[in-house]
Amino acid sequence: MHSKLVKCPFCGVFYNATQWDICPYCANGKIVTYPVGAGQEPADFSTVYSGPQFFKEVNELLDDKIHDKEMEKKLFFLLYRIIYDKLNLREVEEKFVEIDVPTKNMLIGPDEEPISKYFFLRNDVQISRLTDAEMTMVRDCINDPTSEKENELKSFLEQNIYRLLLPETTARYLFWPDRSHAAPADYIVIAFHTLDYKEGESDEIRSKRDDIVYKELNRIQDESVDKYRLKVAVLKYNELPIGGAVF
Repeated sequence: MHSKLVKCPFCGVFYNATQWDICPYCANGKIVTYPVGAGQEPADFSTVYSGPQFFKEVNELLDDKIHDKEMEKKLFFLLYRIIYDKLNLREVEEKFVEIDVPTKNMLIGPDEEPISKYFFLRNDVQISRLTDAEMTMVRDCINDPTSEKENELKSFLEQNIYRLLLPETTARYLFWPDRSHAAPADYIVIAFHTLDYKEGESDEIRSKRDDIVYKELNRIQDESVDKYRLKVAVLKYNELPIGGAVF
């Protein structure tokens, strides 16, 4: 892989952007260990930018980025579970299983079991919108769970569900990812995954089953605001979409 040198706008030092997401010398202005102004080269590079304390601070910052990604993943599944439970999707799935709606296996990750056989949350978690205090609270609730903390976290996520899931945009509609899968920009998007074709099945049976499926999906959308206090769009896919919140 070729090195991509970029100049840090905070300390003025060039670093390899293919190896580092942030400047390894000043952590994008968060660590100031050099005695010179931005853009100036220190007299003794090795003594100014090295040392165990400096690299300890940089590693801690990079660890935080990794932990934030793990936190984002956990928040995604917590928010997904809240929505799943609010919409009573388990009951819907039981109906679909009874009428033998084909499932599309969704591989979430090596250590994750899918919450649902058919439904998946398309929105990404906007973890950067959490304040430092909110992030501390979330970490504490997840890393040291108690019944009281779980209730606190659930209440917080329910109150901030749109802030954490909706993308910042001026558009009225968004494509997920194309025009055939469009939804209002201020709606949470739930993907419904199934296989249209089932070997050996007659067109009549498939048509009757599809009528039931579409009736249920439309009911979820129609009742989401008045009954569940959630603005939800359900989009049908025949395969797992590329992109979105899939870990």
